[in-house]
Amino acid sequence: MRSSVSRPTDTTTNRPVPAAHVKVINGDQPVDPTACKTITDLRELIAALDRRVPRVERTSEIDIARDAAALRAKALERIAELHRTLRFWR
Repeated sequence: MRSSVSRPTDTTTNRPVPAAHVKVINGDQPVDPTACKTITDLRELIAALDRRVPRVERTSEIDIARDAAALRAKALERIAELHRTLRFWR
């Protein structure tokens, strides 16, 4: 069954945004699909950072691990900020 709600369009391609990227609240209010996509991308980044295996033979591994941890923390902060923004629209 198709929804009667029209999906937002991507401003770069002028095509409807895929349904997987549109969050609907209260049955009829689409939420910014860009924010939802960004959250998905940030979660994928965090997963990739968590899968990373340290290479102790590298002399710069300590710096790389520290940078990865900082990037992970910033991604989590951004996700929390986007969630607050999405809740604002409810």
